[in-house]
Amino acid sequence: LEQVELPTSSGSQFVPMQVDNEEEAPFTVPELDYSRVPRSKQSQLTDKERARVDEEYRLEIEEKAASLAKAAPNMKAAEQFEHVKEKESEVLEELDTAKNDAKLIAEQFFAKRQERLGLFTDAFNHISSVIDPIYKELTKSPTHPLGGTAYLSLENPDEPFLHGIKYTAMPPTKRFRDMEQLSGGEKTVAALALLFAIHSFKPTPFFVLDEVDAALDNINVGKVASYIRGRT
Repeated sequence: LEQVELPTSSGSQFVPMQVDNEEEAPFTVPELDYSRVPRSKQSQLTDKERARVDEEYRLEIEEKAASLAKAAPNMKAAEQFEHVKEKESEVLEELDTAKNDAKLIAEQFFAKRQERLGLFTDAFNHISSVIDPIYKELTKSPTHPLGGTAYLSLENPDEPFLHGIKYTAMPPTKRFRDMEQLSGGEKTVAALALLFAIHSFKPTPFFVLDEVDAALDNINVGKVASYIRGRT
């Protein structure tokens, strides 16, 4: 009740109140504003009418008190609201930090992705450019001086790491066919051409070939040996 603000008349007029103890200083109370009270209840009332009005107000007060009790207001709502605001500020700060971290990581990831793509592209372009001459040298003969044809192609040039690389090799006088349809010797020559092309990108001091001549005839063994001898 101490926090209930009563409407007062404009101008803050005060009316002095008498006290029983004359030694105590008289105090004043503001003049109340009854403008919001219905006119029918502001006029002079008889005792019976005043009792009726009092009863109406009493019932209204009881009704509002019951509604207020049912509402069960949280008296600590303001305090809890401030706590929630502080928690919100902390969460928003953490969110901003997480966003900045995510942005930094995304930038680093993109840089590494571009670096990886660049390294792959350099290797692929070199290998794809030399594999056909190497394959021709391994397959040419007096009757077929031009040799065969070999090339590499990306299944997905835009996203090469999501798909594979297709290797096509066509021996002399042979039409295009899948690698699986080549003979054992033809597959061996094609595999050696790819191996030599990869090695030419970043050559190592040496590498070991174990029984690579198993599926080759003497003529192809001589071609492979001649190719290796010419590069040592």
